[in-house]
Amino acid sequence: MKNKFLVRFFIAFILLLYSTFSYFINTDFDMSIFFICALIYLFIFFDFFFQIYKSIKVKYTDKVRNYLCIFYALVLIIVFIKPRGIIDFEELGSKIILTGFYEGVASCTTTLKLKENNTYRLNSICFGSDTKIGKYVIRNDSIFFDKKDDIPYSFGVIDGNSLDLYYKESSEKYNYFSLMIIKN
Repeated sequence: MKNKFLVRFFIAFILLLYSTFSYFINTDFDMSIFFICALIYLFIFFDFFFQIYKSIKVKYTDKVRNYLCIFYALVLIIVFIKPRGIIDFEELGSKIILTGFYEGVASCTTTLKLKENNTYRLNSICFGSDTKIGKYVIRNDSIFFDKKDDIPYSFGVIDGNSLDLYYKESSEKYNYFSLMIIKN
């Protein structure tokens, strides 16, 4: 029973860790990881009731099984209430001073968050996800991105309720698209 307990404990712990640190995970396999986590959650859910049944059958004399039931209950409740984790890493660091959002064709989205400590996080989701994190500088109404961070945009201009991000289309021509500012 102790080896089975450790395996079950490990599986539940992995689910808990993934839900906590999913903010940092950036892969093209996000949906497959989600389905794996959903299967693990269902396994834990059904195994939780099976372990409770077995505990009742032996009148709660097996301490390892009782601890497993308690741990299962905690993991199921935590992941159900906070599927993105207990710790909000978005708010843990510096305060967000500006958030821009764009939704395009096929529900493809781009979100840019500028923080007080001159760092940004650019999330693009369209048939996969891509996240860029780097530094920026604001001068007047313009935002200049650090090019060593592999961001496709050269600069941005704040224009009322929109943030226009400019990228170089050719050697002489810049093109842009607008993000709606949703938090300023």
